[in-house]
Amino acid sequence: MTRVVLDFLGVSRDIIFLTNNTHKMRSLTANGYRIRRVKSIGAVNAAGAQEAGQRGSEFHHLDIDGKHVRFPDEIRRLSREIRALTKA
Repeated sequence: MTRVVLDFLGVSRDIIFLTNNTHKMRSLTANGYRIRRVKSIGAVNAAGAQEAGQRGSEFHHLDIDGKHVRFPDEIRRLSREIRALTKA
């Protein structure tokens, strides 16, 4: 489904993709997209840790480690990684 939306929007085939979903990455790659992946957060706080764990085990999402991350720290990490990729 992600591919359908991206195709409809006419975005570049070379994308920076914020995800930890292996299925979406395989689907996009199989359909001609070149992906530079930025990891998505696995667990932000105790409330999100259970859902993140389920996504890791049931859906094979990447980077699910159960660590609690402060949201402001995660935003700073994402900003740094995306800036580095856009300068490359």
